[in-house]
Parts: sequence; structure tokens; C-alpha cells
Amino acid sequence: MAKMLALKLTSIGNSLGLVLPREALHRLEVKKGGTVYLTETPAGFRLSPYDPAFATQVELAR
Repeated sequence: MAKMLALKLTSIGNSLGLVLPREALHRLEVKKGGTVYLTETPAGFRLSPYDPAFATQVELAR
């Protein structure tokens, strides 16, 4: 069974943001100022440090 974490939304200026636990940041290999991508999939949403559009371009180049 997949591990599930509840994340709280917090105000950031006029927007909302999520605070990711240290363990999640470590596993995603991202740090402050880094970028993550939220991709909608048939199974739900996926959070990844890899740009899916860039990955597609790399595959096409190969």
C-alpha cells in the first residue's frame, strides 16, 4: 500500500501553497528555489522534479 501524507494549504501572498515534508523534498531531490511539476494522470496527480515536456523532447531527439 502506498504511503499517504496529508498536506496543509497555507497562504503565500494572494495565492495558496503546500508545505512539503523534509522527507518528500529529500526523495524528490529538490531544494528551496527548485521547481517541481504537477502532472494530471488517469490515476490522479503526480508531483515530479522532471519536466514532462522536456523529457518528451529528449526522447524525440534520441
